[in-house]
Amino acid sequence: MTVPLEGESWSASEQGCTLYDGGQWANRPVQVIRNGLAHSGNFRLTMCERKQPAVDIQPASPDTIPFVIAYCHSCGGGDGGGLTYEELLRRYLCRLRSGRYWCFIAAFSGQPVGYVDLELRSQEGQDALWICELYVVPERRRQGIGTALLKHAVAFARRGGWNTAYGTTEPDNPGGLAVLRKAGFKIMRAGEDQFLLRVAVQ
Repeated sequence: MTVPLEGESWSASEQGCTLYDGGQWANRPVQVIRNGLAHSGNFRLTMCERKQPAVDIQPASPDTIPFVIAYCHSCGGGDGGGLTYEELLRRYLCRLRSGRYWCFIAAFSGQPVGYVDLELRSQEGQDALWICELYVVPERRRQGIGTALLKHAVAFARRGGWNTAYGTTEPDNPGGLAVLRKAGFKIMRAGEDQFLLRVAVQ
């Protein structure tokens, strides 16, 4: 087995080589390629210590919000549909300045890979905090980024003094439901077209 390690951090020694082999643990001879050099030997596969680069989550800014705009525009023009990229950009910049909308973008090495946004909505005469959208680029899904974004949003809500945050997802989106549940959201109402969830923040 040949395991390229360029750009990744692994642990290896003659006594135990820390590798992950296609989801299965095994003891077998391997060849490790590190920095372009091959190291052969009877390495023993032990526990997984593959270290993913840390995801950086920061508030959206005029410089980073275009990542969000590009995704919304690809979905048909955002709220109400039919908006141009420039119209969406103006709308989101206004929302960022409103004090009722917040957006956080996840990035690896400065490259945006996902975002979560929240807004205050009037509900029964009171403002309620809602998760508007959670998005992770397809090639970065199932790596915990969505959960990290939601937990970041919940922590933000806690710091802001809110007691509860709400979110929705569709019954045909089990992945979205699973991510919300991992972040502590619980189903309040399960409709045919939409699940309503909430999380206790405090």
